[in-house]
Amino acid sequence: AGVALASSNLSTVYLQTGDMQAARASAEEALAQIAKASAVPGTREQALCNLGSALARQGHVQEAEQAFERAIEAALQSGQIRLLGQAWDSLGYERMKRGALEEAESSLLEAYRIQAPGKDPSLGATLSHLSELRQKQGDLPAAERLIESSIAAQGGGIPLWYLYARRAGILSASNRRTAALRDYRRAVNLAQEWREEIAPSDSLRRRTADWLDELYGPYVEELLASAGPGGVPARDAAEAFGVIEEGRAAALRRTLAESPAWRKRLPDEYWEALSQLRASELELSETDSPKLRARINSLEGRMNEIEAWEYASSVGDNPYTPRENFSPV
Repeated sequence: AGVALASSNLSTVYLQTGDMQAARASAEEALAQIAKASAVPGTREQALCNLGSALARQGHVQEAEQAFERAIEAALQSGQIRLLGQAWDSLGYERMKRGALEEAESSLLEAYRIQAPGKDPSLGATLSHLSELRQKQGDLPAAERLIESSIAAQGGGIPLWYLYARRAGILSASNRRTAALRDYRRAVNLAQEWREEIAPSDSLRRRTADWLDELYGPYVEELLASAGPGGVPARDAAEAFGVIEEGRAAALRRTLAESPAWRKRLPDEYWEALSQLRASELELSETDSPKLRARINSLEGRMNEIEAWEYASSVGDNPYTPRENFSPV
């Protein structure tokens, strides 16, 4: 039981850091362990949800939806209501991404029906997904109401900057430029704070940069949309330039310096591993050996796991209840 739970939780961590191959492997390992012996209640359902999310990110849409459907069936049988709502939400989100809007609506509304009465912590994420669905369906007023409800619910694990950016996009589509720019500015401020909480690992830096592209790009487009016969007003042009430079500098800052907040929060084990890693790399530069390379790989893997757990904690997620599918990519 303990091995299955650990593998399921590790799969959640890998989802958070964007390592889909490792997330899939860990979820499959959890399911294999469950097939051999009993497991902690909810482990099977969570592992299936994680497997579905990993498969979806890898482009295996049909297999992903099958995993979510298996998670729904398992949650119905076990009475794991929270995971049942999560599975329906995840299934609806993937259906929406592939353009099956009617199927997505059915799944997301079922998730809402399950989550709303008990004010499930994940309700904010479902509201965000419903907002996105309504926007795709052309119902901008409903999309705006739903994203506002998601913001009020703190997003259910989805970063607030992303929710404000989503609302800005809805306002822009409604030709409410002043309000849209206000939300974009708010989103950038929140994103700067959020980014400082991200661990200094290469995988997280890359994924963070990808996410923030979804903010900076539309923000700049909104600023440049004010162009008239005389070009873009100087104030908007200057702001657009600042946004572009902010986006360009974001990844560089993360490469050059670690966040002080992380130095305070990471456990002693992390820094001990870092010290051993540096010593091993120095030794490798003098004497190459398979054993030494294996040690370096092991230390790097352990450091990535610690960073990932801390990251999952920093965005307000219990490692047992991932909200991986907030990702705009």
